[in-house]
Amino acid sequence: MIIGNYNNYHPAPVNFKGHAGCENIITRLGMRESVTTETRFFRDYESIKFGIKYINEVFKNLKEKYFIVGACSTGEDMHSLKMLMGNNPVKITGFDIGKETIEQAKSGIFNLYTPADIKTSKYTRIVDIHTYDDAFLAFDKPDLTPEQKELKKLFNNHFESIDTKDKMIYKLKEKFRKIFDITYAEFNKLKFRYKNPDNSLEFKIGDIRDFKDILPNKKGQLFTFKNSFYHIVTDNNYCTRQELPEKQIKPMLDNIFKNINKSLDKNGLFIMGEKEDEQRTNIHVIAKSLSDNGFIPIRMPDRPYLNIWKKTKEID
Repeated sequence: MIIGNYNNYHPAPVNFKGHAGCENIITRLGMRESVTTETRFFRDYESIKFGIKYINEVFKNLKEKYFIVGACSTGEDMHSLKMLMGNNPVKITGFDIGKETIEQAKSGIFNLYTPADIKTSKYTRIVDIHTYDDAFLAFDKPDLTPEQKELKKLFNNHFESIDTKDKMIYKLKEKFRKIFDITYAEFNKLKFRYKNPDNSLEFKIGDIRDFKDILPNKKGQLFTFKNSFYHIVTDNNYCTRQELPEKQIKPMLDNIFKNINKSLDKNGLFIMGEKEDEQRTNIHVIAKSLSDNGFIPIRMPDRPYLNIWKKTKEID
């Protein structure tokens, strides 16, 4: 199988329509070729760890918590939150615009990949846990940190492997083939499935721009949206992606954040994905809209951008 779907995830030069569970960057002679995905286990781990610690402290008297995950994709974010909650009861509703994506999420089956051939391994660097790497969950990698060992143990308590000999092969783009001495990047694929059906996780079809009607009639304590906002505040041309005028952007964001406000308890958290410089829009417009709709930022230690916001007041 050869996949090189450039338009599926701009601007990564190599991609496929699906999820690999890890991000690999092939590097040689100063050139970088990315094999990347959109959603993984423990994505932006420091943020969700901070958020769960906060929720369990601020809402300690609430017997069962309720979380909402926008752009939930195939469900890794939701399962990550569930695992990190441990024995604390929680129900999680996730929504995504893709019907096939939601069906995949409901299956509870996930793919994890690692470089398969010598040449690919030679030039492949797998990023660390603080970004998007979760390959250590499925493969015995040396020198795991204590935290990675704990997460691996947690993962094994919830998921079991399904034997497979499948591989995923990526065809490098022509301009990169001249730099790299490999034409294809080959990866081993393992499948994992959720051990036991879990009715605390609910997957629905929905859009962040108008999601309020798909949620139950109750408020949550945590709302995560790990995608960036570029697909909302830019035109829909993958080749150019020109930002829309601010007078068009602000009302769209106001509608989104007003609905998020209404879906959360006071002091609930909204966690926004992607780094500030990867939002591909004016982060100040996003911050202004959040502020106008009842949120204040919480700055994490060693985090220069503001991706965690607390609800402080109700918005009519």
